[in-house]
Amino acid sequence: MKKFLILSILLFFVLCLSVLWAKTTNWNEKEPSTSALSSKKKTLSRSKLEAATLILHKKSNGSVAPNYHYECVIKVKKDSVDVTVCRGYDGEEVYHEGRAISPTEYEQFLNHLAAQNIRTASVKAYTSGGHVSYIKVLKDDEVVFDGSEDYNLTIAKGNLSDAFMEMLSGSMEEAVNDPMRLIDPLHNEE
Repeated sequence: MKKFLILSILLFFVLCLSVLWAKTTNWNEKEPSTSALSSKKKTLSRSKLEAATLILHKKSNGSVAPNYHYECVIKVKKDSVDVTVCRGYDGEEVYHEGRAISPTEYEQFLNHLAAQNIRTASVKAYTSGGHVSYIKVLKDDEVVFDGSEDYNLTIAKGNLSDAFMEMLSGSMEEAVNDPMRLIDPLHNEE
């Protein structure tokens, strides 16, 4: 009876964490499902990029203890770039910064992203268990391209973050490259 009670409590705890995580992705749109990711192959073409009204890049450190979990979202529009870093599975915002970008900067960003030759592939065996990196390209409310670098994307040149990093100010880049300094106060004490 005691083993059953302990097992029941453990199962309840795991279910609660799963539901909490699913409700707080800070992605504002539903993340691609396995079936969506494994469907037909797509290429992130220059025409899709030029038609985009919003390009999102999300990275997180995946399944870790809530005190050490982070999600970082970079949102690029034709005239601006924003970075948001959230702590834990409840999505507590610990950093947000945005800046205006010029048409030239936006065009350079699109060129770099297009040069990476990003395309979906057959679903890879998901072995990460940790870091997760997504891209989502929207035209108004329609998702025209999405995928996970750790799951179903092939990138011919560099990694997904490369093009986005060029758009960021120094403090934004620091937040994206080392979000743990914003999450864990002990991280800065050495």
